[in-house]
Amino acid sequence: MDGRIVRTLRLALICLLVAVYGTVAPLSAQSAELAQAKTVKVRGTVMDVESGKPVVAASVYLKGTRWGGLTNTRGEFSFTVLEPGSYTLTVTLVGYSQLEQPLTVAAGRESTVELKLQPEVIQMEGFVVEGVAEAEKQEDQILAQRRSAVAIQDGIGSETISRTGSSNAADAVSKMTGASVVDGKYVYVRGLGERYSTTQLNGSELPSPDPYRRAVQMDLFPSNLLDRIVTVKTFTPDRPGNFSGGSVDIWTKRFPQEFTFNYSASSSYNPQVTGKSGFLTYKGGKTDWLGIDDGSRALPAAFSDPTFKMPDIGSTYSDQAKAHELDALTRSFSPIMAPTTGTGPMNYNWSMSSGDKVMLGGRELGLLGTLTYSRSASFYDKGQVGRWQLTGNVDQTDDLNNDYLLQDTRASDKVLWGGLANLSYKLDENNVIGFNLMYNHSGESIARYQYGSLPRDLTGDAVYETRSLGYTERSLNSMQLRGEHDFEPLHNLHFEWTAARNTTYQQEPDLRFFTDNYTMRERSGVVDTVYSIRKSIYPYPTRYYRDLNEDNNNLDLQFSLPFKQWEGLASRFKFGGAWNTTDRDFRERRFEYAQTSYAQYDGDPLSFYQPQYLGIVDSVNGRYRFGQYIQDASEDRGNYDGKQDIYAGFAMVELPLSKRWQLIGGARMEATRMDVISHDSTLARGRIDKDDLLPSINMIYLLRDDVNFRAAYGRTLARPNFREMAPYASFDFVGDVFFIGNQNLERTLIDNYDLRWEWFYGSGEVLAVSGFYKDFSNPIERVIKTINGEVQYQNVDRARVYGLELEGRLRLMRLNELLGRYSVGANLTFTHSAVNIAPDELEVIRSLNPYASGKRQLQGQPPYVLNLDLSYDNPERGSLASLTYNVIGERMSEVSLGGTPNVFEQPASMLDFTLTQKVWHGYSLKFGAHNLLDSRIRKVQHFKSKDYVEQEYRLGRVFSLGVNYSLK
Repeated sequence: MDGRIVRTLRLALICLLVAVYGTVAPLSAQSAELAQAKTVKVRGTVMDVESGKPVVAASVYLKGTRWGGLTNTRGEFSFTVLEPGSYTLTVTLVGYSQLEQPLTVAAGRESTVELKLQPEVIQMEGFVVEGVAEAEKQEDQILAQRRSAVAIQDGIGSETISRTGSSNAADAVSKMTGASVVDGKYVYVRGLGERYSTTQLNGSELPSPDPYRRAVQMDLFPSNLLDRIVTVKTFTPDRPGNFSGGSVDIWTKRFPQEFTFNYSASSSYNPQVTGKSGFLTYKGGKTDWLGIDDGSRALPAAFSDPTFKMPDIGSTYSDQAKAHELDALTRSFSPIMAPTTGTGPMNYNWSMSSGDKVMLGGRELGLLGTLTYSRSASFYDKGQVGRWQLTGNVDQTDDLNNDYLLQDTRASDKVLWGGLANLSYKLDENNVIGFNLMYNHSGESIARYQYGSLPRDLTGDAVYETRSLGYTERSLNSMQLRGEHDFEPLHNLHFEWTAARNTTYQQEPDLRFFTDNYTMRERSGVVDTVYSIRKSIYPYPTRYYRDLNEDNNNLDLQFSLPFKQWEGLASRFKFGGAWNTTDRDFRERRFEYAQTSYAQYDGDPLSFYQPQYLGIVDSVNGRYRFGQYIQDASEDRGNYDGKQDIYAGFAMVELPLSKRWQLIGGARMEATRMDVISHDSTLARGRIDKDDLLPSINMIYLLRDDVNFRAAYGRTLARPNFREMAPYASFDFVGDVFFIGNQNLERTLIDNYDLRWEWFYGSGEVLAVSGFYKDFSNPIERVIKTINGEVQYQNVDRARVYGLELEGRLRLMRLNELLGRYSVGANLTFTHSAVNIAPDELEVIRSLNPYASGKRQLQGQPPYVLNLDLSYDNPERGSLASLTYNVIGERMSEVSLGGTPNVFEQPASMLDFTLTQKVWHGYSLKFGAHNLLDSRIRKVQHFKSKDYVEQEYRLGRVFSLGVNYSLK
């Protein structure tokens, strides 16, 4: 690591620690001084009644108040009470029965208690047969797990997810320290792209349903299915090694300890969408409300035979059979190629869940079932889309040249539903098995219309217009079987295993594009509009059919052997192995409409594809004349199969060097076997065959019972995705570029260095400061190969990322007892990145801008991410309110051609408010106001003190109202 960077991080960390102490200490002192006359200390210990050992991370608090704390490694706790009186002391911890004990707090006297907890069930790492603590204490448990974890991690629980109004996992993750979300679904941890993050479901890695990204689309997970989300930021050998930014683990809800039933329903209103006339739409299928196409968009039956060949237009002029065959094929496609307008719908969602714990064969069986459904629409009609280029030497021009500048209208109607079934059975005191089944499905219909100038290809007052209709179906099906077993005769050997099968698919049936241009002409005082479709400038009207299917199977085995180190402190040796295999097949068909002089476009896209213009329009002397006819433009090279096998083994030790120092170290070996094969046999195969040793070391120093200092090093890797290695070129209609696969891509190796100081100074309270540095070898970057728009992913030499994370959560009772029901939270991440530009691309850039740097920041990497929240919680009245704010700094969203400035997404502030109020016997009402600032979503290019708009739109404000019923 560069010595200057190390010194900078060290100095910054020292300064921050001093600043934190200088800020918090006076506040704490002020609070103590204000309450000096009333404050009473409560302290004690919590022990396991059977083993007599201290119970770590138990939540101890006075029922009905916010006064409490967590037990340390010796089972000790202490907290301050502001009002003497009679209370109920409550102790909770997953795996133990809840304990309640009367406690009288007398003025001027310290209260000391000894408490014993009764074990209730077995707790497993990665699978928990658990009792559910009081809802308001979930944050304490999340912090307790974080404090005792062997790796640096952050988490957010279902309580916080609900309080902040998050509708899915993507919304929830965006509230976490160092995390940001791109395009509403892709998670960037510490600013690193989705390539450097991995997503797990209940501890098992998930495949991606996206053909172009190595990422799980987080908006597939409705928030009602979530128990918590944990982001692990440092590598330990018992985890897969394919991450650097973070490993995002989604944990679904577990069964309760008693019968529960929950139902909720809500609806939302967006003035920009709901009831809005001009909402773009088109006729779909009867089952669109389920997010499932009913076949209306399916490829005509004749094309289901892969060997079928369409007759070409030349052979149909005098061949009656072929002419009528081409005519029938042309008419078999839907005639809808452009959107119509309607009224924007209202959004709504509902969920239902029920669970219980019953006895079966004298043993505990836990059950939970959940269903959730939502439908949401978005719309904007005053957007703008542009493309700009530097066409001359940077010294000889003051402006970028405009390729096009279009007004943009876009509508989306999305359905998301899912279900979860969870079972767990306790075979005996030493053996527990569980089964988890989850299915999520979404369908999104998109309609878009753009019009404006195209000075690159059209002159004068010519107007360019383009329309697109799309439908995307996505699904994720996950089946997991897991177990945990203790073998007392084998020195208390502990064995955990997980077997999982995950299947994903993404279908884009009948993605349609229709482009034309028109010019207004005046002749003899009459204004005519002349329309044309010009293939020399843009593609003919086109239809795409794309299908991606991916199957993923994995098996994970972990053995844990406890032992005592030289001072008798509890230690653990852990070893195991894993196998993960992924199979993907991607299929694409493309069809174009060609037209003859017998079918002239008159400006009405709805009538242009009516029967009188399609197929055979006339026949003279046995020769057939066609208007519009369909052409199969599919290519074998547009289809590929991918297979990836990963074999892993690891060994590690968790070793306390003393009561204050703990070492977690070891290594993981991962073997990668990856093949990508195009259906075009003339193209080379993409292949990776590598064995990598990934060492890891984590050090934890207990500065105080509630203060950790962590230092970590780990080597991880990043693999290319299948499409990046698929060796063929394809035209991206939306991005207007040619994407070229690269069968020679190699995996990236990353050396990760981390420091963290964290202080868990009270119930639900934490202060943390983190520093990180990452050194990439052979990073994979999007490279512009030519000025004509050829894009390829290539390995470049080096990249570096470093940054700081600040986090704080504070209950305002520390400032004044009148603010006892309020709490605030904040997290702020600063990052800096630099990647070497590939030599070929740098040569193209410097041909126009000789002053251009040989480095640029990583795509998607923001300089800062800020989250703020203010919460009010009154359990006695059943009131809960939250105000949250989020903003992400300017980040590079696209790499531009040649010397043209790159595209940067501008900061857009998000402000949300939610209020939940219990009203009657299990019923509660919830009000939400989201995106209150309605900031512009804006992407620009900076050139000589001017901003050139690449894209701009607003999402609109959303107001929601819902009802919830809960029976426990």
